[in-house]
Amino acid sequence: MRVASLPHGHVYVRHLSDPAGDHGVHRLADPVPEHPVPGAPWWPLVMLDAAWVREHADEFDVYHLHFGFDQTPPEQLREIVATLHELGKGFVYTVHDLRNPHQPDPTIQDAALDVLVPGADELITLTGGAAREIERRWGSSATVIPHPHLLPLDRWRGHPPVGEIPMVGLHLKSMRPNMNPLPVARLLMTRAALGEIHLVLDAHPDVVTPGERHFDARVADLLAEAEQTPNVRVHVHEIYDNAELEDYLRGLDLSVLTYGFGTHSGWLELCHDLGTHVLAPTVGFYHDQHPGVLAFDWEGSGEPNRAQVLAALAGLPGRRPWQASAQVRTGQRRRIAAAHAEVYRRAAGAAASSAREGVPDGARKPCTRTGGGRTVAGRGTTEGGASHEGRAARARPVPHRPTLLGRPGVLHMAPGAGAEAAGDRRRGLRGSGFRSVPGRGGAGRRAAGAQ
Repeated sequence: MRVASLPHGHVYVRHLSDPAGDHGVHRLADPVPEHPVPGAPWWPLVMLDAAWVREHADEFDVYHLHFGFDQTPPEQLREIVATLHELGKGFVYTVHDLRNPHQPDPTIQDAALDVLVPGADELITLTGGAAREIERRWGSSATVIPHPHLLPLDRWRGHPPVGEIPMVGLHLKSMRPNMNPLPVARLLMTRAALGEIHLVLDAHPDVVTPGERHFDARVADLLAEAEQTPNVRVHVHEIYDNAELEDYLRGLDLSVLTYGFGTHSGWLELCHDLGTHVLAPTVGFYHDQHPGVLAFDWEGSGEPNRAQVLAALAGLPGRRPWQASAQVRTGQRRRIAAAHAEVYRRAAGAAASSAREGVPDGARKPCTRTGGGRTVAGRGTTEGGASHEGRAARARPVPHRPTLLGRPGVLHMAPGAGAEAAGDRRRGLRGSGFRSVPGRGGAGRRAAGAQ
């Protein structure tokens, strides 16, 4: 089965293949764009074009769109879908984002989804909650296939239990639109000042540099205050490359996510590979990705629920790492690969059948039916590595049940201090001023990893 995968070079997509075999699936390499984005050499997507589809139609059987269409108008997406239908090509769409974390206005993503979801021969998403929302909004059934591991299997190692004073990290990145870190950071700073935690606050230079696109005076003021706070370290750096991000997260006991909206998180998945606990808000479907994600609610004022955050911090000392084993992730990845191969076969069959029967493009909606999806398999692991892997049990359709295989992620990466930073975080910290560390990474919206 030849698959035009949009993209192919992202680590999430690369890990959809079986490490021991290909299940008969060959994904086309990303054509090189004329002006690629550093850190995301596959973007802008060359294949996201009706003319490309028509010109290269004899090179693929199935067209699989993941992400990277943020700036593509609905009319262009509609033309691509119509061209695929006309040529009898299977169209698979993985719904990573029901709400795009980079777009303050949800209607932009909604307009794209209103084209892609009904137009797909097969839908995939990453969690059961997302599948139920897809059914509610479009009456369409999605196969739930979990996010694969992000950490390379040969770089797995255990994470120590949480110490008496936990190391907590909050990364402000470049303050993308869905982030609300300031009230959470202030609450964490109060606990660090009391000696209950060590806190590391990270940010990219563009949010603290006047004149830069993402400059935010509120962030600059907060970090200036933080550098004077006991047991807090401020670290300003360029986007990490993959190895640097891994080192950063390994050095934490807890990574705090401050998303005001979103759907799924690749950052969370990498933390689970590395054994770092995650505290995430109860928005989107982050808590559907794996058991053991710590939770807090947003209050109507935009403040975090103080009691929930403090309870999560209080429960950390002595806690076992929140880590999937390499063996569990390897087995999950094999099931992920097999599930994708089956979805591709169904999509190609549906497209061929429609082409033979001369089904008009507007009437070709094979994913639209009652029921919430098909169950493929169980999901990841819980805290301490206890397996929650379920048996592969695909049924078509299963009324009002999404398909579960275990979940995508949007992995963005940020460059920094690597292993040195990880060691510093373990040693106990005090405010030491903004530390600017030159980095090697790039800056695509979905760069090589989990940022």
